[in-house]
Amino acid sequence: MTILTRETDVTISGGGPVGLTLANLLGQAQIGVIILEKNDSPFDIPRAITLDDEGCRTIQAAALDKQFLPSTVRGKGARYYGEDNRPFAEVGPGPVEFGFPKRTHFFQPNLDKILVDGLNRYRQANIFFGHKLMGFSETDTGIKVEVFTHNKKSHDVFCKFLIGADGARSDVRQK
Repeated sequence: MTILTRETDVTISGGGPVGLTLANLLGQAQIGVIILEKNDSPFDIPRAITLDDEGCRTIQAAALDKQFLPSTVRGKGARYYGEDNRPFAEVGPGPVEFGFPKRTHFFQPNLDKILVDGLNRYRQANIFFGHKLMGFSETDTGIKVEVFTHNKKSHDVFCKFLIGADGARSDVRQK
């Protein structure tokens, strides 16, 4: 088991697809990164189901497209309904440009697993489940992040950058 460090280049609050993808890209660039995820494990139900072509190119840039793409389905389009249950807009599948369809459907728990496993390629990139960002403050040299660990202890991490990738009720934006 990896031990939570006292110092890193980047701390990411949130271990969903955004935080995990960023951590893989930073790991690839040999930048030290830790992810703090308050849940004890990845969600086992999807919260997202569609990725656009740019998102697929980002997964490709993280060198995880070969693991991810075989489990996806090309989007066929979508119809949007108003409160009166009448359709008000429709989009087709769109062209395949620059290597990927405009919309690709996926099962988020599968993507999360691929992204978590992808971190194993990098010694300097780690995720800590059951670890919650409690607060942070600026110092002369960066940011001090207060973490509540899975074993209910307080731990300080010092980093150069703190990134909130923890969703709509972001702990980073609330502080």
